Amino acid sequence: MKTNNLSIKEFNLTFSPFTITDALGSKAIELDSIVIAELIKNSKDANAKNITVDLSNYQNTIIIKDDGDGMNSEDIANKWGVVASNNKINNGLLGGKGIGRFSLFKLCNRFTIITRKVDSSELEFTIDRNVLMSYSKAEDFKTEIYTNEEPKIFKNNLTGTKIILEDMNKISIDEIYSGLKNLILENSYTYKGINISYIYPENFKTKTTISPNKAKLSAPFHCVATFKKNKILNYYFSVELNNVNLVKVVNPEDFMDKFNKTIPNIDLGEIKFEINVFFFGNNFIKNYQIDKKTIQDQFLDFYYGISVYRNDFKIYGLGKYDWLELTEERVDAPSKTVNNKQIYGYVELKSPDSDNLEEKTSREGFIRSDYLDYLKCALKLIIKQFNKNSQPYRKSLNAKNSLDLFKDNTIKETPSGISTIQNDGKNEEEPSDISTMQNDGKNEEKPSDIPTIQNDGKPEETPSDISTIQNDGKPEKTPSDIPTMQNDGKPEEMPSDISAIQNDGKPEETPSTNATMQIPKKTFNPNTIIDPSYSLPTHTPEKIKRIVYELQKIKQEYVNAQALLLRCLIDISTKYISDALTIEISENDLRGSILKVLNNLSNDKLLNSKYIDRIRVSLKKGASINYFNGVAHEYDYRPNYTKLKETWNIFEPYITFCTKQKIDK
Repeated sequence: MKTNNLSIKEFNLTFSPFTITDALGSKAIELDSIVIAELIKNSKDANAKNITVDLSNYQNTIIIKDDGDGMNSEDIANKWGVVASNNKINNGLLGGKGIGRFSLFKLCNRFTIITRKVDSSELEFTIDRNVLMSYSKAEDFKTEIYTNEEPKIFKNNLTGTKIILEDMNKISIDEIYSGLKNLILENSYTYKGINISYIYPENFKTKTTISPNKAKLSAPFHCVATFKKNKILNYYFSVELNNVNLVKVVNPEDFMDKFNKTIPNIDLGEIKFEINVFFFGNNFIKNYQIDKKTIQDQFLDFYYGISVYRNDFKIYGLGKYDWLELTEERVDAPSKTVNNKQIYGYVELKSPDSDNLEEKTSREGFIRSDYLDYLKCALKLIIKQFNKNSQPYRKSLNAKNSLDLFKDNTIKETPSGISTIQNDGKNEEEPSDISTMQNDGKNEEKPSDIPTIQNDGKPEETPSDISTIQNDGKPEKTPSDIPTMQNDGKPEEMPSDISAIQNDGKPEETPSTNATMQIPKKTFNPNTIIDPSYSLPTHTPEKIKRIVYELQKIKQEYVNAQALLLRCLIDISTKYISDALTIEISENDLRGSILKVLNNLSNDKLLNSKYIDRIRVSLKKGASINYFNGVAHEYDYRPNYTKLKETWNIFEPYITFCTKQKIDK
């Protein structure tokens, strides 16, 4: 090919200011508390010992001040001013993507930074979104750095940084409060070495909370495990109350061997995993004066679930979100598995060993990878062993005569290293969510309980038609009144009428003219949109009941059906709540209708603001709207199961509230 007549031209890659203010800023971060958390982590990276977050006038300004290293003009120009700089990568610092500071545009439209480094003058500069957006290219934007010859903030050679946010956007002070509550792991090196002061408005009512150290005293089941690659370094299980130990299991050989053979040899460094499970059996809380309501309101509401901390700071998007799918495990055997809402657990990761586990740009969770699959499967296997260890003692703790169990802390060791407790009395039946034990008190292991990982580090798919296994090892027959999936993938005919399921999970008796629907039996990882344990009130319209029922049955291979049904559920629920609360909406504008309902719920404080904000953000980002429009109107739209599941997770509290309302006819 001749090239001597070709004209060679060059071009430069550029990006618009929108990239900074929105793509890397306000649109990248969903929760307001994440922005504050990013600023706190930056202060920690700057070796700050004292940080003040002043939210007292949050509608007009927010001020964050630290006593860290500060910055000089070179740091501002060559580090702070470089988009997506990598100066923190692989050095054990909390930052890494180099874009966290732009999340400030999520909260405000203008911010000023005043900073001083040792042997440097106090410097000050301002970034205004409106000025930045007036340029066609972000690289054309320039801002002046002023030198304060007479320091305004950092006098007497003090160092640090002060950030002043102004021209505020609408933010949720409640979400910030709850989101920052467990930001730093208690008793960690960072927790002990840094002092963070939050200043809230005078009229803001902070909630009384119990510290994890104190709350754990009322949780009878505990486990601490450390592992590296495919080797358990230490496993310790105990049954104890108020530091009185009743049972302990230390490094069971069969489990350690199974972990070594099951988990792939992937290296994320040494990982610590702690589990604390609360127990609310009626006799147990009565005998030992366990204040269930206080524990739930003042501790579990803030700390429940399994969180992940890296370098002592919380990774958002985990914890309360059931990322290990513990709820799915409970459907078949509620007494043999932990309840995600009654567990306080956490995973400790360290950088740079765990840096292959990369956070999403939104800071909510990890990017999917073999490393994430490895972590989840390792944790699930440890939880399975924890369930096996704790199961024999649940009924004993809930017996009428269990009062003296923790008075005698003599531990009886068995040859297997598993301690036992004696109980000559009869056990009373446990609460309705706890089924009875077999005579041998043991859990039979099901190979399908934990997905195995192949050599490529990805979980092996578990067949969707696995039957539940009884203690005699035989498959349990599926009840005739529960529609099952045939081999051709088609569901059997659904009952002609579906009665409501009460919040306790039991079918409510209805008049003889109506059939009663039982909770669908769930196998491991069925890939449905709505969990079978999700229930509806009796008065819920029949059509909504049917849609929910089908979304509890239809699996991932029918993703188009899932997508259409979910859109229909959101649409009909919005129409239903608008009728119940007499809100005028446009039936041709689903987005506008939802926002109008949300405004009403927000003004009347009928729904928690964090749920409302989450839906608003989803609608604002466009993901939900693309789904709403695509699934109904675009012939080439391809729904994604993960996105559908995320949409349901966002809208579930909204649907729950809508269907709880009753229309008097």
